[in-house]
Amino acid sequence: MNNFLKSRKSVRDFKLKDLSDDTLIKIKEICSEVSKEDGQNSVSFNIVKDGKMVYEALDGIAGYSGVMIKSPHYIVINRSDDSPKSMILQSYYTESLITKLHALDIATCWVGLFNATEDTKRKVFDMYANNLDFILAIGYEKPSNPFDLDKYSERKPVEEIVFDGSFANSMDIEMLENLGLDDVFYYARFAPSTSNLQPWRFVIKGSYVYLYIDDNNGKPSYVDAGIMMYYLRSMLLMRNDKNMWELAEDEEIVDGYRLIAKIRL
Repeated sequence: MNNFLKSRKSVRDFKLKDLSDDTLIKIKEICSEVSKEDGQNSVSFNIVKDGKMVYEALDGIAGYSGVMIKSPHYIVINRSDDSPKSMILQSYYTESLITKLHALDIATCWVGLFNATEDTKRKVFDMYANNLDFILAIGYEKPSNPFDLDKYSERKPVEEIVFDGSFANSMDIEMLENLGLDDVFYYARFAPSTSNLQPWRFVIKGSYVYLYIDDNNGKPSYVDAGIMMYYLRSMLLMRNDKNMWELAEDEEIVDGYRLIAKIRL
């Protein structure tokens, strides 16, 4: 998980060769398994094999940072409703799916549908058009220039995102090392976020880690929150902390950051 997080990337250039039927069957099985993980049917995944049809219908409308991603196939991501909880669980389990696809050497990219009308979504995705803001481009990555060095985007240091008791007291790696949490937060920083803005902040208070997200003038990215919740819990599982996140009943806002959830250490 450590290496996966540090090297995790959204692929922009896919080979346009279709995946084999056996591979698509395996992906369908993984989609079914992941959608059942929380036992609440919070998210469902369905494969659209005709990637050319999807690309041509959405080119200039949808995409990653406004650019439609061309891939041989797509996975439709449907959440159960429009609640913040559903948005969080949608991204949490989508990242779980991405992790499992990565193990099969299947590349992925989140594709936003925010500029697509409901009519367009119904035309393209038919029965899967409800509660649909994202699809996942999937396929094999097109080989890059072998002379290009791998580059990891910059990440904020832990001192800027992890705090002791309140936002007034930042924590450094040595303080986290004393708690046995240095690797957890060092690698959690590499979780993806919209435009790589890293909108999350953590407050360690007592035996809990509290997750906050940039309130963004009342429009917090619950998607980014769910992604971080998945990766932070995955890091904690590596040290045998098996507790689940508890979503905040009252999303208090502190210094411009909205409380999302807490997890016991």
